[in-house]
Amino acid sequence: MDLTYKKPEKLIVIDLDGATFNIVKPMVEEGRLPNFKKLMEEGVHGLLQSTIPAITPCAYSSFITGKKPQNTGIFDFVQKSSLEARLEPVNSSLLHGVPFWEIMNHFGKKVGIINLPMTFPVSHVDGFMVGCGLTACDASQEGFLHPPDLFERNQITGSTYILKPEWRTMRYRSKKKYQAEVIRMFEARSALALNLMKKEPWDFFLVHIHAIDWIQHSLWNERHMVYEIYEKVDRLIGTILHSMDENTNIMVMSDHGFGQTHRTLNLSNWLSRHGYLKTRNISFEEICIKFFRKFSRNPENWTSALFKKAYGRLPAKGRACLDSSITWLYENVPLMSYLYSVDYMRRIDWSRTGAFTYGQIGAVYMNSNGDPAVHLKLRDSIMEKLYELRDENGESLVQRVFTKEELFPGNHEHIAPDLLIWPKKVMYFHPDFDLRGVIRPPVRWRRGNHAREGIFIARGENIKKGEFIGPVNIYDLTPTMLYSMGLPVLGTMDGKIAKQCFTSSYLETNRPLFIEEEILKARREVPFNAVNERIKEELKGLGYI
Repeated sequence: MDLTYKKPEKLIVIDLDGATFNIVKPMVEEGRLPNFKKLMEEGVHGLLQSTIPAITPCAYSSFITGKKPQNTGIFDFVQKSSLEARLEPVNSSLLHGVPFWEIMNHFGKKVGIINLPMTFPVSHVDGFMVGCGLTACDASQEGFLHPPDLFERNQITGSTYILKPEWRTMRYRSKKKYQAEVIRMFEARSALALNLMKKEPWDFFLVHIHAIDWIQHSLWNERHMVYEIYEKVDRLIGTILHSMDENTNIMVMSDHGFGQTHRTLNLSNWLSRHGYLKTRNISFEEICIKFFRKFSRNPENWTSALFKKAYGRLPAKGRACLDSSITWLYENVPLMSYLYSVDYMRRIDWSRTGAFTYGQIGAVYMNSNGDPAVHLKLRDSIMEKLYELRDENGESLVQRVFTKEELFPGNHEHIAPDLLIWPKKVMYFHPDFDLRGVIRPPVRWRRGNHAREGIFIARGENIKKGEFIGPVNIYDLTPTMLYSMGLPVLGTMDGKIAKQCFTSSYLETNRPLFIEEEILKARREVPFNAVNERIKEELKGLGYI
């Protein structure tokens, strides 16, 4: 097969997690985002349709592979272990599909990718890769950089590189302190991007900016703080534009949009109240052992051993009373969950539970492994009751409840949600147990949450000028990027080239070419062993599990 191309354009992708035209366009009209305005006037722009669910790992898995969620096998930040009742954070080793950078590398193009979600552990690319900041603990962790000496050879101090804001700052400290921490993170990432863009060779360059998402989640109602981070991003875009040559295309995208959180829905409480989910008490012994381990260098010290012996001598009724008391404290005193986290999955009494939930996508998973007819009857009952959900004003909350057969048909149905709630307005699905009700106002650290409509902007020599285009699916961006660089598209991708972006002359002289996976070199498998408990704790603190 003859795959000869003219020299392709370089491509820069500025990936703005959570950016929305509901903020961008008013600010452009006010003259506050001159570089966004420049790109929109000199190129094309339109809505980006995220995945369903519109959650970061799911959306970026589709972006990376050009595949729909049912073909990537990634639906949330975590997935239930097949061996036991525990949640495991997702990472790049679980992603199904060929990443776009393998196609670029195969045809001789160097890539530079910074902090793109679902890239930890990193791939051994031809170029460089800085791993995902959500599923890594810190910049010194093995598997975070390729090549491993990337920071060292560019005089970058990894220990000061902030991957994510500290979740306790987000939940319990002042808004200004939280904003300052996010801005420090943004400035470190911006400096890294500009440094590597200048010093390292690349044909494709992508930097993921998470600061907009972090600010909007907690400070959506503090509009001056939201505007400030967009203005900082606009200045970064301006700096990048100034450094570009005319042979480089640029795209600006987000993985999803944003909106004001209408209500918080505690799905675990709802399932429990309707009898679908049964819980067990928290073990007083478990909490005390955690206490001793937290404040002792020796986890098995004499205090811990003495407690275990004394607790074991208590009568069964006494132990049950202590367990009930500690459970009540956890469900009613926020300080308890601040001090000691309890694994949500361990609260469930699996022998009496028919359905459960985890994560924040509004998913319901069935626990009935027996008669298929019983399974379907239980699922239909849950679906019917979900449509009856209303807020305190009697307003219906649910637009649609999808079944896995409707939304996720394919090879990964066994790990996909059995039901997925799509709300009428932006909603936060709280996954944990508490006694504060089923439907309540937004929690402090989720004033804003994900909407499906994100942003897409493109500018370049082969891109139309000043046009508003129809919606583009996030998995369409993958073949569109490859086509814009003169590269072939993988025939197994679900995404389609967004031809409405390109000039008629480019379309006429550049017929899209398609290849099969067999043409590519063998996939490089990146080992990733034990689940990192610190990652789980951080994701829980940030509200993702």
